[in-house]
Amino acid sequence: MAGMTLCSVCERQVRGKAKVEGGASTSTADGATTTAAAASEACALCFGTLNPQFVARVAADVGRAVKNDFYDVKDFVLSLNMPVSLILREEIVKMRDDLGFAGTLASVPFRIRAIDAYIGALYEATGLRPTKCSNLNLTITFSNDEFLKPDCDFLQDHFPDEFIMPAKKMRLAEPPPIESLLTKVKVLSIASRLQADVAKKFNFETPTNNCVSSFELSRDPIFLAGRYCKFSRNLPQSPWTADDHAGSGIVGGSVSEQVCQFLKQKSLADVTRFTASGREDIDVRMLGEGRPFAVQLVNPRKKLPEWSTIEQEINRTFNDIRVSFLRQVTRAEADILKIGEEEKRKTYTALCYSSKRVDPAMLAALQDKAPLELKQKTPVRVLKRRPLIERPRNIFQMHAIPIDDHHFQLRLTTQAGTYVKEFVHGDFGRTRPSLADLIDPESEVDILELDVEMVDLEWPPGNITAQQPVPNGLAK
Repeated sequence: MAGMTLCSVCERQVRGKAKVEGGASTSTADGATTTAAAASEACALCFGTLNPQFVARVAADVGRAVKNDFYDVKDFVLSLNMPVSLILREEIVKMRDDLGFAGTLASVPFRIRAIDAYIGALYEATGLRPTKCSNLNLTITFSNDEFLKPDCDFLQDHFPDEFIMPAKKMRLAEPPPIESLLTKVKVLSIASRLQADVAKKFNFETPTNNCVSSFELSRDPIFLAGRYCKFSRNLPQSPWTADDHAGSGIVGGSVSEQVCQFLKQKSLADVTRFTASGREDIDVRMLGEGRPFAVQLVNPRKKLPEWSTIEQEINRTFNDIRVSFLRQVTRAEADILKIGEEEKRKTYTALCYSSKRVDPAMLAALQDKAPLELKQKTPVRVLKRRPLIERPRNIFQMHAIPIDDHHFQLRLTTQAGTYVKEFVHGDFGRTRPSLADLIDPESEVDILELDVEMVDLEWPPGNITAQQPVPNGLAK
């Protein structure tokens, strides 16, 4: 084998300290040689990633980023992402008994040696303690594609079945290069079947290009759960698009924006993701204990204040919403919010109008008509964004009280996903039966105002507060 150039660190680790001190070059029985390149980043094994000067530069870059990002942490977990070619060489070296290596490489994986080379420098540069368990993750990626093609050719010659391009990709106008199949998982899989005689045929070329390093700092996401009330009939739950605004005359924020912008400002998170158990229309108020919601804070730099403090600050800042029961939950608990959507129950109060004189006896009889199953086609008002299907929905309880000759208050408990407005007026016969059908088929009934009083869900998880609707009356 031709000469194999190693940096001083790899030379010492793979050959052993005694042999390094004895000379800068070693020959084996097969004529293979290793040559130390003490001050160079040109190393056929680590690609210069263990060079002390290179390590110092990477650590300095990370240190500046940590100080600029203001993470309020004391430790971090380090991950190193090495080039595929480097991983291949590590695996082949383990099979090469002709190199006369007597250092630590055989017993200590390269990734451990690499982490050991970096943790001290990173601690000095950042002031953060490296540990096995932290919510701040530092991932350093080293890139060098110089040998991807020759490495792929070598493996393809000996393991051709591993490099068959999928037929789907071959049909593309420009099929991807065969090197795209050379992944770390594939290298490790092949290495488990690699024989020593094949490993000896591998040529350890010295890279002419230095590795390029990049890094990412990311903190574990924080998941918050709570409930919100919405007191405005001009505030959507989520931001509206330009099409949504067309002709509405409604411009401004939303519940999710008000909550998330506040939390993002406090935590310095990169991104916030808002999820709720259903949604009310823009002209519908959310009353009672509020609608369950969850927020994911992605890569937060700062710890949040006490939950009660956050609630108070949000509620003082915004007049149209109120947040309560705020607490931190796990990812698994946050996912519960979307489980069994259609099995949940919701209670509404509506102010309704009848074109004909209201018959108190007819309203009183509504109570006995529940439970009631509806057939609801997708409403006309949402057809532009939802498919046209027919959904079965249930009304569990229904109670109506007359207000005057043409107005009455309707209170009903429904299956989640029921279109209440369409149940009241019928939506041109697309909801059957409708409230208008039940009261008087000759009368036109419409809904003037709608409030959600309760979303029947134990939320946040473990919250033992009774889920009872709070009397709010009807908005006038």
